[in-house]
Amino acid sequence: MLYKVCKIVKLYLNTLENLICTRLINFLDKKNKVFYDHQFGFRPKQSTDFGIVTIIDKIQTAINIQRIIRVVSFLISAKLSIR
Repeated sequence: MLYKVCKIVKLYLNTLENLICTRLINFLDKKNKVFYDHQFGFRPKQSTDFGIVTIIDKIQTAINIQRIIRVVSFLISAKLSIR
């Protein structure tokens, strides 16, 4: 019995988390334009793969017109574990 209650609570909390996340992203991204236009990841239709393709395209364009290329890259990772 306790197992079923825990499963229901977990399902409810996951649904609530998804709802809050969706509404928060909608509020920050679409209504208030808080995010930078070229931020990839975390946003709908802005995957990190698209960011990589954009960078490669800019590098190839710079090479073709014989420009100096400077790239600065940061890797920031964090792990949240709430149990």
